[in-house]
Amino acid sequence: MRSEDGEFTLFVVPNSSATFPWAINSAGQIAGYYTDSAGVDHGFLRQPDGSLTTLDVPGAALTLAYLINAEGRIGGYYRDLVGVYHGFIWRQTGTFITFDPPNSIETVPEGLDSKGRVGGTYYDPAHNLHGFFRRRDGTFVAIDVPNAIYTYATVMSPKGAIAREYSPATSPHVFLWQPDGTFTSFDPPAGTLAIVPHDMNSRQAIAGWFVDANNVHHGFLLSGAPEDDHDR
Repeated sequence: MRSEDGEFTLFVVPNSSATFPWAINSAGQIAGYYTDSAGVDHGFLRQPDGSLTTLDVPGAALTLAYLINAEGRIGGYYRDLVGVYHGFIWRQTGTFITFDPPNSIETVPEGLDSKGRVGGTYYDPAHNLHGFFRRRDGTFVAIDVPNAIYTYATVMSPKGAIAREYSPATSPHVFLWQPDGTFTSFDPPAGTLAIVPHDMNSRQAIAGWFVDANNVHHGFLLSGAPEDDHDR
């Protein structure tokens, strides 16, 4: 961890073989996961004072924590004893909320906003890929770009907007979904082989990379998207 004054703090979770810090909030709390000596993964929370809390979803074979919001809620996924992946939220009270969108056989949360809403991707029984948005009350919205072969939702803004890629019959495109259900689609340069939005800020500027027709990788910044903050 690097502080504002440039000082580095090195840390490992005690008795681990590997430590993977993954996300940090404005308070300096860090969420991540570690591998123990038996090769099992556990989530963790590191407080600014250096204290560590292990996060294990009850009954899970492994727990991966990689999301944290401003109030210290942590998100990620866990694998159950039969090998199925599910989403979870951990609250500062020490309690877990586990979840799956309806009709999901595998759930991968990808974003946790400042209000505790979750965005991500799931597979249905036919192994089709869909995005999802989980509201604070536990209800879900499936995110499917109209006429798309698949919708892959992995980027979430602090205000709940979700983006990533989708594929019509030809090449991948970028979409932006608002919590009111509206979509905005963005076309990459002609001949693009792949495009990966990687992060999005509160003003819905999107950064990522794409591969052109000559198989060369480029970065991109997509700005000017409409700002919204529907509280659902």
